[in-house]
Formats: sequence, structure tokens, C-alpha cells
Amino acid sequence: MNESDMIITLRGILCAQMSEMQSISEQIRKRFAFLINHLSGILSIKNQKLAELKKRIDLCKKHKRELISNVELIDWEHKERYINALEHKIALDSYLQGKSLEDWIKVYDDHIGHYNDKIIGHKSFISGRVCVIGFIFLMLITIGIFLSLLGPTTTGFAVKEINETIYNITFLIIGSL
Repeated sequence: MNESDMIITLRGILCAQMSEMQSISEQIRKRFAFLINHLSGILSIKNQKLAELKKRIDLCKKHKRELISNVELIDWEHKERYINALEHKIALDSYLQGKSLEDWIKVYDDHIGHYNDKIIGHKSFISGRVCVIGFIFLMLITIGIFLSLLGPTTTGFAVKEINETIYNITFLIIGSL
């Protein structure tokens, strides 16, 4: 194999490596786009769930305030003698459905605490996901930059074209023949 054949072969290998690096770079871009789309989908779903949980908390707080104010109204009517003790007891039992005011407040507080725990869980899940995907993104960018900077120089160090002419000089020593 002469020099020109070696150069052609090495150029072919180099072109194959370049196309392989471009395909790897394209795969990295596709995976990154997928991760970004996946993350935005997850975040939008999680944001919807967070908004729903906040609405439920607000609804529980509203019902709790209404419950307290209605019980206070029934107590005030009894205190001001608009209703007698029997009507007061019947109104409270009917409104509170056989439970005490403290039981209902505990029920609403438990629901609010449960929803707050879910919100904290969702936020930690999202922040953990964002950290993992951010780390993967950073690694992909680093690998992409490394591969683009590395380029064809990897084989360039192993194969060196020699462009200098080597002269064949023979010395003839007179008198030795």
C-alpha cells in the first residue's frame, strides 16, 4: 500500500468518524428536545395539580369560616333570646349533623394539613426532577461541546503526512575501488 492509498484510506476513516460524530450529536439534540418536552409536560400537569390543591385548601378554609360564623349566629340568637334552648339545640344538631363544632374544625384542619402535605410533596418532586434533568442537560451539553471540539484531531495525531522530500545521497569514496 503506497502513501496515496494510505491517505485516501485515512481520509475515508476520518469522514466516517465525522459522520458518526454528527449522528451522535444529532441523537444528543433529539434526546435533549425530548427531555425538555417531557419536563414541560410534567411541570404543567404538576402546576395544574398544585392549583387544584390550593383551590381545595381555600374551599376548606371558606367552609370552616362559614361553619364557625353560622354556629356563632345560632349561639347569638339563643343569647339574645330569639330562639329558646330547645330550638338552639335542634338548630345546632341539624346544622352540625350530630358532631360538635370542634370535631368539624378538626376535620377541616386535617383536610387542609393533608392538602398542604401533598403540595410540599409535589414541590419537592418537581425540584428533584428539575435537578436531575438539569444535570442530564448539563452533561449532554458538556459531551456535545467536547465532541465538537475534539473533531478530526483524534486521528490527526496518530497519522502525520510527511511533505518533505528526502534526497538519496550516495558518497563515492575515491580510491576505494
